[in-house]
Amino acid sequence: MQMLETEDARTFRKLGFNIAAIGAVAAALIIISMYFS
Repeated sequence: MQMLETEDARTFRKLGFNIAAIGAVAAALIIISMYFS
């Protein structure tokens, strides 16, 4: 049970990092498009 929870936490952290990276890229693209328009 403990190992399963640790694995879930690690997977959740990786997923959150991916979402944050995608969100940062999307925000950067929006800012760049607004800056050049």
